[in-house]
Amino acid sequence: MTQKKQLRQQMLHVRREKNTALQAPMREALQNLLPSLLPSPPLVVSGYFSFKEEVDLMPLMHTLYEKGYAMGLPVVVAAKKPLLFRQWTPETNLEKRGAYRIPEPPPSSPMLVPDIVLTPLAAFDRRGHRIGFGAGFYDRTLAQLRQQKKILVIGIAFSFQEIPEVPIEPTDEALDWIITEKEHIICKA
Repeated sequence: MTQKKQLRQQMLHVRREKNTALQAPMREALQNLLPSLLPSPPLVVSGYFSFKEEVDLMPLMHTLYEKGYAMGLPVVVAAKKPLLFRQWTPETNLEKRGAYRIPEPPPSSPMLVPDIVLTPLAAFDRRGHRIGFGAGFYDRTLAQLRQQKKILVIGIAFSFQEIPEVPIEPTDEALDWIITEKEHIICKA
């Protein structure tokens, strides 16, 4: 087993253990901090629907929508392919589709290209490197988006998910910022 895979398993286990107690402080920190840090709308922000103890972004997505941001959610197209983003509003009827059964907007929702991507993670370091679930969806997606335009990539994590150094691979895409329940980190990859 690789070092990265071991770290992923370890950090996902820790997240399962600590998640419940920190969800409310994390939601409050996101609501209080992130809207004031973001460039003003009109911009497209991609959130995500939480999966396996990830930080719940739905309250933040409602706030950003009310402030005038166009909101999107990722859609898994196929294994080893970049994610697509479809428009989300509070009225969107999400559907559980694909292998992971994560709720996503229906195919009738317009496709969007985000300016700001909020990403989940299992672990991070201050250089902006992250460990995800290991399927590479966000790395492929961020690489593709960065070829199209300048984007701001923000990792959303609990502070206990920080590790001294994430082992990196050539296909890994770094984060620009990380927001935890305790701080806003500007990454220096």
